[in-house]
Amino acid sequence: MTLFKTITIQTPESVELEFTLAGIGNRALALLIDYLLVFLLLSLVSLLTAFLSEQLTSILLLLGDGADGVDLWLVAIALLATAAIYGGYFVGFEAFWQGQTPGKRLAKIRVINDNGKPEGAFQAALRALLRPVDDILFLGFFCIVCSPQEKRIGDWLAGTLVVQSETVVGDAKVGISAAAQTLATELMGQANIGNLL
Repeated sequence: MTLFKTITIQTPESVELEFTLAGIGNRALALLIDYLLVFLLLSLVSLLTAFLSEQLTSILLLLGDGADGVDLWLVAIALLATAAIYGGYFVGFEAFWQGQTPGKRLAKIRVINDNGKPEGAFQAALRALLRPVDDILFLGFFCIVCSPQEKRIGDWLAGTLVVQSETVVGDAKVGISAAAQTLATELMGQANIGNLL
């Protein structure tokens, strides 16, 4: 009996791939880390906007021009930056960092396609667009807990799975016995490969 659910995906070449689903705990940890990083980035944008507003207003007042529209422009730019950071953070990292964000990498999970292939940019964008829907009233939490494949709404529509990343435990070294090495040397001598060249 294992604590985590597994899923088996059969490729078109009839190869079965087995993945361990991420589970609600790993996903919550990854989301907490990612939201903390997004909050830090948004705080930086807010501080930069306040600093620029103060400086631009001072400069425009010194030059004798009115500073009426500057604050509105800065707020508009800050709102665009906020939307770009919130959506772009998840899309950018998942699409170009093998289905992982910094939170997912620390939690050792990643997003893959339902057929076992890596997640694409379109799928990452769908997941990011539906993230607010999943976060409202914990709909994503209930979907993950109640579905057999542990998918949230964004995963269902994007056709993705969140699985645990496989880690290499050690080097795969295969030892060759002395008898096998001797036999290989004898076979190379008997085959007389030099005649083929």
